[in-house]
Amino acid sequence: MTYGEIKNIMENTVKGSFHNAKWSKELKTKKNCTDLIEQVTDAKNVRFGVDYSHMKAVKETHELDEKGNAIVQPLKWGEWKEFPYFIEHKDNLYIRLSCADNTAFKSEYYRNGVKVTKESILSDCLKSNFSSSEEKPTVLTIKTENIDYIK
Repeated sequence: MTYGEIKNIMENTVKGSFHNAKWSKELKTKKNCTDLIEQVTDAKNVRFGVDYSHMKAVKETHELDEKGNAIVQPLKWGEWKEFPYFIEHKDNLYIRLSCADNTAFKSEYYRNGVKVTKESILSDCLKSNFSSSEEKPTVLTIKTENIDYIK
């Protein structure tokens, strides 16, 4: 999807409402691998337009200001193009998605366009492609060009 298509969805829905989203990305591979390996992730119940400092999960782990919002650090990279929706970094646009307790992810993997198991690609991909944590993230930052759909 393009930035304009995503922005149109955001302008026509309630801020913080739940959506389903799907995105694809090419995984980084080891030097000896010439295959194109992709990960396609389908997420249920993600939200956009949520201020990180207002999130319950963040308030539980951070110091609060006088208004009861979490005191958070600025972005580690990039700058807000349109808070709290889009981040711009090195000529790329990213969308910030928030996760909830009921957010669910399902990832599929493809080698040269053919669906394969995660286990079959692990030896060809860099470890940095995969989270070492079993914990669900609070927020996700995804390149807008990688978004396949938001419903």
